[in-house]
Amino acid sequence: MERQSNQHSPRVDDVMEHEVESITRGTPIESRRDPAREMEGAADDEPLPEAVIAQAEPPDARSGALSSADVRRRSELAQHLRPSIFPATRDVLLECARAEDAPVDLLESLERLPLRTYETTEAVWEALGGDREARETAPVAATTPETTDDESGEPPDDTREPSPSPKRFAFAFDRPHRLLGLPFGVTPGNAWVEVDTAGGRLVARFGPWRIATTLSNVEDVTVTGPYFAPKTVGPAHLSLSDRGVTFATNDVRGVCIAFREPVTGIDPKGFVHHPTLTVTVADIDGLLAVLQ
Repeated sequence: MERQSNQHSPRVDDVMEHEVESITRGTPIESRRDPAREMEGAADDEPLPEAVIAQAEPPDARSGALSSADVRRRSELAQHLRPSIFPATRDVLLECARAEDAPVDLLESLERLPLRTYETTEAVWEALGGDREARETAPVAATTPETTDDESGEPPDDTREPSPSPKRFAFAFDRPHRLLGLPFGVTPGNAWVEVDTAGGRLVARFGPWRIATTLSNVEDVTVTGPYFAPKTVGPAHLSLSDRGVTFATNDVRGVCIAFREPVTGIDPKGFVHHPTLTVTVADIDGLLAVLQ
C-alpha cells in the first residue's frame, strides 16, 4: 500500500521526502544548506553555545602567548627606548629612558642590567627577565621547480650573503663632558657615528650637529689624543687653524677622520667646510677597522 500524507497531495509528499533524504541517509550537508533549516542565532541576552565560543576565540589565547601584564610592561619599555639609540650600552639606555620620562621602577630595572651592548628592545626585555613571545611557524611553501635568472640556464645564486646592516658607534662619555654637554643638547642617546658599508655612507651626530658624507670621501683615519679639555667640553668645537670640527665626550683619545672634499656640519647655513672630523667613540678599533 502506498504511503500518503493526509495533509498533502502525493506529489507534495514526494518533494518533501526528497528534501530530507540526505538527513535520513546520513549525509546532512546538502539539506542543512536550506535557509529554512539553518540554526537560528542566539538572542542579544542569550549566551552563545560553547562550540561557537571556541571557534571565535583567537588562537593566541590558547597558544601560550605573553600575559596581558607582560605585554603592558614590554610596551612601556618600548615607549621609553627610542629605536635610533640601538645598539646601546646600559648607560645609553638609562640616559634615553630618563629623557623620555620613564617611571622610577623601569629606571631601577635598567640600572640592574649587565654591562654589555644591547642590539634591540627585545634583547633588553629578555635581559630584564621577560619571556620571549611564542610565534607560530609559517607553513612551508610547496616545492617548485627552480627558475633561472639569465639566459644561460643557471639557477639563481642563493649563496650570496645579505648586505651588512649599518654599524653604529656610541661615544665614550666622562662625567665632566656629560654634564657640560647637556646645556647644548648633547647626550649619550643622540651622540654616535654610523657607518653604512652597503650604502657607502658615514653619518656622525653630536646633539644638534650632524655631518654626513660618502665613504669614498674618507681619505685617512688616525688615532689622536689626549686633548686640551677647554677645547673639547660642551658643544661641537671648530678649529680656527684648519677649520676641523671636533665632537668630543672625553679628553683622552679619539679618531680623526680626514676627508678628500671638506664637508659641512657646524654651520647650519653651510658656509664653513671641514677637512677633518674628530670623534671620541668608545670602540675606536672597531671604527678604524670599518673605515680603513
